[in-house]
Amino acid sequence: MKGHVRGLHRAFSRLGDRVKVKPGIGHDAMTMGKTGTVKEVGSPALGIRFDGMSKLHKWYVDQELERASR
Repeated sequence: MKGHVRGLHRAFSRLGDRVKVKPGIGHDAMTMGKTGTVKEVGSPALGIRFDGMSKLHKWYVDQELERASR
């Protein structure tokens, strides 16, 4: 297991993990299918800075993401 946060298993628990929003999932059109870097870990939602965006997005959880290449 890679990590736990308050008893929740984390697939992407390390700062710097590269993630991609899974196909068909998107909280908004700007981030649908986008790739980014985990910048905050501490709640069920991860803090992700998507490539080409300055804002930190905090609404995706592990189940909505897949590992991306660096």
